[in-house]
Amino acid sequence: MNLFGTVAASVLGPGSTPWLLISLGLGLVVLGMWCRKKFFPRHVGAGDGQRPHRILPGFPRRDDLRGKVRVAGRGVIPFRPHATLQPRPGDGEKESTSKEEDSAMRTPERTFRKVRYLFLALTISAALAACGGGGGGSSTSPGVAGPATVSVSIASAPSYPSGTTFATSTSSPTIAAAPGNSPDFANVFVTVTKLALIPSSGTELPDPNGELETQDSPSEKGKGFVTDSFSPVTFDLLHPNSSSGDNVATLLNKFTGVPAGEYSKIRVYYDNVIGQPGDKLFHPTAHYHFDVHFVGGNLVIPEATDPEGGIKFFSVEIDVVGLKYHEAGQSGNVLLRPQVFAKVVGVPRYIVTGEAAQVNHAGETFVVKAAHDNISVTYGSGTKWFYFDERYVGPFEDPGADNALRDTAHVDVIGTFQGGVLSATEVDITFPNTRTGAADNVWILANTAFIVRSLSPNDNVTVFPMPDRLNAYFDNTSSPLPPLTFAAIDNGIQVKARGYFNTYPDLDAYWISVGP
Repeated sequence: MNLFGTVAASVLGPGSTPWLLISLGLGLVVLGMWCRKKFFPRHVGAGDGQRPHRILPGFPRRDDLRGKVRVAGRGVIPFRPHATLQPRPGDGEKESTSKEEDSAMRTPERTFRKVRYLFLALTISAALAACGGGGGGSSTSPGVAGPATVSVSIASAPSYPSGTTFATSTSSPTIAAAPGNSPDFANVFVTVTKLALIPSSGTELPDPNGELETQDSPSEKGKGFVTDSFSPVTFDLLHPNSSSGDNVATLLNKFTGVPAGEYSKIRVYYDNVIGQPGDKLFHPTAHYHFDVHFVGGNLVIPEATDPEGGIKFFSVEIDVVGLKYHEAGQSGNVLLRPQVFAKVVGVPRYIVTGEAAQVNHAGETFVVKAAHDNISVTYGSGTKWFYFDERYVGPFEDPGADNALRDTAHVDVIGTFQGGVLSATEVDITFPNTRTGAADNVWILANTAFIVRSLSPNDNVTVFPMPDRLNAYFDNTSSPLPPLTFAAIDNGIQVKARGYFNTYPDLDAYWISVGP
């Protein structure tokens, strides 16, 4: 039974071996230095990097000097300011005593230096071993400890949670009447450009008549806001669920590196608010935002890393109860008043990021080649699959959704650890190969492929929609238009295809977008 090997592997993990060797090497070097000084001391009277000095009769020993004066042509003459130079005692009379005194004076200093060297070596060894292993080889963690990751989604809700405490409602900034509902619009499209997590500064409550839009201010900086800008995401405030029609939340973005603390609000920065039908432009909203208050408990990122280690993952959902608005006087401008609240969804999980390898669809397993470790992952029918390229699309939960995962894909895997294996509840795929250009020779090779003529790089790639043209994901580069079909692809249309090069120049594309 190889108990030592088992324990070492479970504690340090496979990624820590180089660091362990380096730390052991440093320890041996320091140990060698100590042994040399212990068993092979330098000649008495010789300083570091100096030759031994002959001590002339009639002068004090060099070790007793408190100062020295250099005299041209005569070398170094010792000088003691409070003593008269006396002839040195005979060698037979005091030599042994002098050596004993020297040894007694030097021993504490040498001992302290040796202990210091050994302590330094142990510290370096421990630090390097910790950096290399990071806990990743243990049975519970992915090997990277640090701040949390927080995902923010948006969905619809029938009402505020029962027992919600509200703030005193604020009236419109221009009229005193309560805001009205929005029956004139079938859709209100909002383009979100940035989100921020706002640290708690006291009791703050949602407004039952909708949150006021507020102009951005430079004073926000330096207040501990955790902000994240991203490729703009457009969704319908009246129908915020995923455009795939499966009645699930629309994933806006993920915060990474969120520090420990308590967060009471989410600030939503937006522009281009348009009501339809009629393309009614709401109040000019560039550099505006509204706040969403947590209900049922704030988002709390704990100070201490969980004993299991890893990067903690929290899910937050913005729920839209309704939408009210004001018309600003005679200007015709419509002022946005969304009735919204935020909540923390589920229990904290873990997130692991890296490159997919050893993908086994039959066994529903793969490995994530993370920064410091290889993490084993298992998934199942309940796993949600997203595609990511500056924005998220999905989730895909139908049987066969995992076929979009192949070796070399960049993945974010979210789940819980069970016996050292990450059980995935969500997998976000970033495809390693893309091509953007004009479609040509559309639906060749028995209606299975088309050509993308790209300027950068300057090549022609044959795109095969996967798993086939009926089931590949087609959409428009401008969200929130619902998913398209293969019929949207035509000669001369600008497209972006994402997937894997099977054999260049054949690109197996799982996600194809139409538009510039």
